[in-house]
Amino acid sequence: MNTRLRLTAATVVAATAFGLASTTAQAATQHETVTRAPVATQVITTGSNAEARAVARTMSSNGVADSVEVKGSSVVAKGVNIGKIIALIKKSKPAWQWLVKNSKKVYHLGKTKAVRYIRHEIDNMKWYSPIKWVLKASGFYSSADVIWSVVTWVYHHA
Repeated sequence: MNTRLRLTAATVVAATAFGLASTTAQAATQHETVTRAPVATQVITTGSNAEARAVARTMSSNGVADSVEVKGSSVVAKGVNIGKIIALIKKSKPAWQWLVKNSKKVYHLGKTKAVRYIRHEIDNMKWYSPIKWVLKASGFYSSADVIWSVVTWVYHHA
């Protein structure tokens, strides 16, 4: 009985991972006309060197940043493309709906409180939440400036 349950859980996790990977891959190859609002340079601090390499790989493979460098446990991303991040998030309807709802809720709080609230909400999602992983894999969660730029764009355009 435990083997069957374990296999079912592994299948669900694998299916979720493949679903997210295909969604982000399809969004990365699709040429959508979203306004390009580049943020000059972002420094993303992670907990370890492995996390920094994973973040750098994700940002460069999805085309979110023009150039990405790993320096110890931090990532320096130059030319972050907010339009590309928005296009990636739009590919996942639940993630887009969550972002629109929360952007409209927090925009009036100002940058610091809004970013803190968004990060708190994402961190409190379950580890297996597809919304959490779409938001993190798209580069949205990378820095306060990126989060605020996306929230501002969504508030004014969605």
